[in-house]
Amino acid sequence: MRKFPLFVIFSLFLSSVLVFPVFSEISSFFTEETAHYKIYSDDSIIRAGEIAKEMEACLNVYNNIMHLDLSPLNVKLKVRIFKSKESFDTYLNSLINQTRDDFVYIHYTDLGKSELVGFEKANKADFNSSLIHQGFIQFIKALIPNAPIWLREGIAAYIENAHYNPATADFTWRPNLVWLDSLKEILKGNGNFIPLNKLLTMNKEEALKNISVFYPEAWGVVQFLSSTNNKEYNRILWDSISALTPGAALYENSEYVVKRAFSWADTDTLKKDFSEFMGSLKTFTDYVKDGIDLYSKGNLTGAEKSFKEAVKIEPDNHIPYYYMGLIAYARKKYNTAEEFYKKACKLGTETGLINYALGVNAFAANKYNTASEYLKKAKAADNKTYGSKVDTLLKRIELLR
Repeated sequence: MRKFPLFVIFSLFLSSVLVFPVFSEISSFFTEETAHYKIYSDDSIIRAGEIAKEMEACLNVYNNIMHLDLSPLNVKLKVRIFKSKESFDTYLNSLINQTRDDFVYIHYTDLGKSELVGFEKANKADFNSSLIHQGFIQFIKALIPNAPIWLREGIAAYIENAHYNPATADFTWRPNLVWLDSLKEILKGNGNFIPLNKLLTMNKEEALKNISVFYPEAWGVVQFLSSTNNKEYNRILWDSISALTPGAALYENSEYVVKRAFSWADTDTLKKDFSEFMGSLKTFTDYVKDGIDLYSKGNLTGAEKSFKEAVKIEPDNHIPYYYMGLIAYARKKYNTAEEFYKKACKLGTETGLINYALGVNAFAANKYNTASEYLKKAKAADNKTYGSKVDTLLKRIELLR
């Protein structure tokens, strides 16, 4: 089971009267405003502007799902990003006498004082994931303060793997399957499965007590309802969102969703279909393992299909491209193989391995000068593994020139 960091899963909901910040918003932060956000950055005005664009892109993702009326937002949502974890810790300690390991949304009774607080990360994908996840909590708390816990947290997890492109200032959705293995184990009986009628009406305290099961299930229900080919199940998600009332209490919104969206569905059938759907999903690792197994058995078509599916999940991972290069090489499509190998190299395949593959491919294509260059690089990078092999091929090249 995955470890569950509670600071990520549930935001802080505090009374604003107890807050005494030590940071001056005027002197310590650069600010940038958009139609819906006010951004604070202690880095630079340029960075504040970049984050502002990203938050507006986040909002587009949120409302492409929620379709909420934004006119009730009478204040701009505050986002405060620190350039260091140390400054982030100091700031949180000034607010709540404690800190967190990741971004947190701090919600006060006064929305104007509420804010999403985070810090810069070396890994931009991790930064974007934390921002879009906690940004959704901020968004829905601002418009539907008491949305059902499963829906709020499930959607936040569903969208957190979206890929942000700063050049176009928009997100491309990518499936987030990090909870899939945990959920499959729960459905097999290796965990206390939460019945649907219980999941739909859980409050925060109940969810926290069952967090290792709640979170995979909440994500799974949203993933299932949004991605299944059954349009009646798709409708449940949209009806659930449509049933939400901004001024309603949590128990009231939960009841509205149960009655207006789920009442027609047979619980046993829904669980059966849910389990079958989840069982049919595969992670990136699943597809790579399948691809390698099929490749080793000589099933190039099946292997290629598996690796292409893996790319859809993690398009920036080098492994599928390397194997698709091997497949193209086996088919004697040397130019195509070279393209895949170069893509794998750019994404981080081990230097010796990829240069040896490029060298062998160039040798097969009768590009002897190019082959020699790659092979020498492979030997220089890992003489122990490739030295002898490279020397043998270089001798053959000299004879063929």
